[in-house]
Amino acid sequence: LANLSPHRRAVFVSDVHLGSRHCHAAELARFLSQLRCDRLYLVGDIIDLWWMAHRRANWRQSHSEVIQALHALRRAGTEIIYIPGNHDASLRHVCGVMLPAMQVRRRAIHVTADGRRLLVAHGDEYDGVTHFGGLQEKFGDWLYYRILTGNQALNAVRRRLGMRYWSLSEFLKKRSGAAERY
Repeated sequence: LANLSPHRRAVFVSDVHLGSRHCHAAELARFLSQLRCDRLYLVGDIIDLWWMAHRRANWRQSHSEVIQALHALRRAGTEIIYIPGNHDASLRHVCGVMLPAMQVRRRAIHVTADGRRLLVAHGDEYDGVTHFGGLQEKFGDWLYYRILTGNQALNAVRRRLGMRYWSLSEFLKKRSGAAERY
């Protein structure tokens, strides 16, 4: 038990994109296998149904390991709340349904340990471009895919040079000097 991570009241995971080429499923499966929490919020785009419908699905063993880790958490007593996003929007048709392993909701209210109430929703709910589609959405998806492909290529070069994984968010944090708040 000493090797397990500390117990958390709530954990929030978003934009995993299982089934897409650029998903970091192995890292997430490792994280989930060590996680101990009362409630897990899966906040949109966990399974990338959009990608799988419009492109070729890329479901590797690590993607299945994420699902297995989620089942293990549920069996251990973790309450799982799934809030669909724009890439898994078809799941919004089952909002309000209590499935054996999770609840599917459009949004949720999380109450913090000190009594604050937080709205939990996926960002596409407030984005007119993704809400109404069109050319901007298509261009945005194309550009996003190219950025992810560039990130993958950059990190392949970094690995060959013996350097660790680097992400744009890390760069922006270092550049702004912002401390991690979570």
